[in-house]
Amino acid sequence: MNLVWSPDSKYILFHDKYMKLNLLDVSTGKLDVVDKGEFDDGWERWGIQDYVFSPDSKWIAYTKKMENTNEAIFLYSLTEKKSYPVTTDLYQNFSPSFDPKGKYLYFLSNRSFEPIMGVVDQEHIFIDMTMPYVAVLEPGDESPFAPKFEEKGEQKEEKAESKDKSKTSPAPQSKIDPRGIMERTFAVENVERGMYFRLEATEDGFLMLKGEEPLFENCYTVVTDKTSDNYNLVAYNLKDKKISDGIKGINNYHLSSDRKKIVYKAGKKFGIIDANGKGNVGDGAIDFSSAKFKINFKEEFTQIFNEAYRIERDWFYDKNLHGVDFEGLKNKLLEYIPECGTRSDLNYLIGELIAELNIGHTYVWGGDLRVDSKKVPVVLLGVDLNFDEIYPKITKIYKPEEVDPQIKSSFYGTFVKEGFYIISVDGREAKKDVNFYALLENRNKIVELLVNDKPQKDGARKILVNPIRNEMALRYRVWVDENRAKVARMSNGKIGYVHIPDMGEEGLKEFGRTYYSQLDKPAIIIDDRYNAGGFTGDMLINRLEKKVWAATQPREGKPSLNPEKGCYAHLALLINEDTGSCGEFYATAF
Repeated sequence: MNLVWSPDSKYILFHDKYMKLNLLDVSTGKLDVVDKGEFDDGWERWGIQDYVFSPDSKWIAYTKKMENTNEAIFLYSLTEKKSYPVTTDLYQNFSPSFDPKGKYLYFLSNRSFEPIMGVVDQEHIFIDMTMPYVAVLEPGDESPFAPKFEEKGEQKEEKAESKDKSKTSPAPQSKIDPRGIMERTFAVENVERGMYFRLEATEDGFLMLKGEEPLFENCYTVVTDKTSDNYNLVAYNLKDKKISDGIKGINNYHLSSDRKKIVYKAGKKFGIIDANGKGNVGDGAIDFSSAKFKINFKEEFTQIFNEAYRIERDWFYDKNLHGVDFEGLKNKLLEYIPECGTRSDLNYLIGELIAELNIGHTYVWGGDLRVDSKKVPVVLLGVDLNFDEIYPKITKIYKPEEVDPQIKSSFYGTFVKEGFYIISVDGREAKKDVNFYALLENRNKIVELLVNDKPQKDGARKILVNPIRNEMALRYRVWVDENRAKVARMSNGKIGYVHIPDMGEEGLKEFGRTYYSQLDKPAIIIDDRYNAGGFTGDMLINRLEKKVWAATQPREGKPSLNPEKGCYAHLALLINEDTGSCGEFYATAF
């Protein structure tokens, strides 16, 4: 996995499922273990994944997760077969890269702790924590940022040096002494803290990806070739001590072995540009249109099925596979591969295979599903309709309890009430024998309706409304508002109600919207039903466990509590069979 060739082509580095970093001698086939990771976080970071060779192929730099979950950087000597620490585990360190001359080791580290206070609950977060650092590998060399005396002959030497750059020269020998290297590590000058990923050293300095805007998860991400988030490439020039912008809106990039070109990925586009990173998406585009493949679906489906089998066989947490005769089951299901006409058929078979393990979070989806048909866009009106009479009757209008710009409701603030009839849509009559939703196909932003409180044209009034592309958010909001109102009504206002749809971004939004506004209630019902899961359950538990421990009594008025958003309410939790994943963890912790 993640094969890395040494510059002299004598070795290959790779990590395996046992979390070992392996060094293969290509000529002899001898395999040495450089180091072994101990942690698998279940997501992108498991074992040892960041590793690079020095230019002379005699050293390896790599990161390793430590007991405190931070990653430290190490240097491994191929001569001594021994590792040395470059950093401690005090901070999160990642993305090491040797400069081409073998003088420096660059890396990224999260060492900037500048708290930002939340508006609602006085909680703080840290973002924009990352900065690039440089370790001087040879004790006799100065920091690249040390003050220097200007000498007359210096510029001439640099010019002479630049003339020889075009000539091929042997790889520079790294004079690395890992002892005392922490005292030879410096923050790169003139770079502001930010969200940086994937540093790679160039002839002039280094490149790295920068996240421009903190979104819900992109501070937490690991950039790989599967990444779909957009980043901007920035370049640092070590001589000028300046950072400059490069290509924007890419998912990832890689330097060529001679460090003169980079290949970038932006969505489904790939391109090759100069190593200075300058350009726009589309520059140096690689044309794949001429690449043709003849596919034998039976062979391809067999390979995919067998790979799915091997993934579960080799990676499932229980080596005994819950006692299932997994190989026997595989052989039985393989007989059906010739009958698979589509990738959906194959996915069904894979689902039957992995379902026998009887465990959650074992899914199959995607692939070449060939969904080529174009859907006809149909707008909606945010209402329930009854079609028993000659014209559709509005039986319920969905509108939020209070105005919210993120929740659209077509009839909010209009004269139309429940019990009204829709006589026509944009001049086309909406009689019973007409499919009403066909009248809403390919509609523009504004729809003209003819409505009446009786099922007739006489006395009908025209109204312009904004239709809705998707009613899900509106219907969900009304469902929550109605549940909260029902709980308040039945408890004489003493019990609050909070629903958590998932343990992700939407769940945090809904929790923030409804929880803090009800902290004055003696009791709160937390509704965890239909929770789609995620990873934020512990965050919500932390909020619920924030108990009031003090109060401030002014001379006038009521006392204020400390913490201000502490919870002193009695809590109850609702779950059902559709509470999943982190929603279940949350219920257990509750």
